[in-house]
Amino acid sequence: MALDETRRLAEREKRAAEITSRIHSTTDVKKLLQIATEELRRSTGSARAVVKLNRDKSDS
Repeated sequence: MALDETRRLAEREKRAAEITSRIHSTTDVKKLLQIATEELRRSTGSARAVVKLNRDKSDS
């Protein structure tokens, strides 16, 4: 494996650990969804990201 590839994989693993740490830092669902959408947007290079939750009809 080339050195550049090793560095890229190490950076990816570091970023994944940072995201996991942020997600585990809260028990607030709203904050968790904010973190998830922010990280999704950042990782895809999108200008924005949206999470839409639909209530399961069997939950009534």
